[in-house]
Amino acid sequence: MITPRQMRGAALCLLLAGGAACNAYVEPGAPPMIVVGAPSGPQGSGDGGPPANLESDAMDEIPALGGSRSGIYSGQITPLDTAGGLCTSSQSVDHFRVRGKSVRWQDFRGRITGNGLQMQHGNMWIIGEFEDGNRFSGQVGAYGPNQPPGCTFRIRLAKTAN
Repeated sequence: MITPRQMRGAALCLLLAGGAACNAYVEPGAPPMIVVGAPSGPQGSGDGGPPANLESDAMDEIPALGGSRSGIYSGQITPLDTAGGLCTSSQSVDHFRVRGKSVRWQDFRGRITGNGLQMQHGNMWIIGEFEDGNRFSGQVGAYGPNQPPGCTFRIRLAKTAN
């Protein structure tokens, strides 16, 4: 039987991946948060590394163009939580447009405050911040007081065109 949580996760997958498999997790009633990484080894051991889905940043990172923050950003959305295997695929992001403090991507719209950005479309959110001038790092997921856990994704973008 498909639960409401799985249905919401499937809707997120369709929105972001056009039907490809995807994964995510959101705590019910919890505010959105950015997950940057955490050690996986015992506390203080020095052996900890980032989770497997976060450690390949250096290999896959797209060089960001210099200049103002305005431009087109591209990159990847990767699963942070799979909602029990519902959402497992990464997907490319193109045409994430920044013009001054306004940002738009697909049906999402938002404004940059400081370096931070929050964009909403229905109960779907993109929350993150601009780093090193022309890079964006954040999280994509469904949030709300009555939202059961579902798929969440990490989004990493770099400015690729002016």
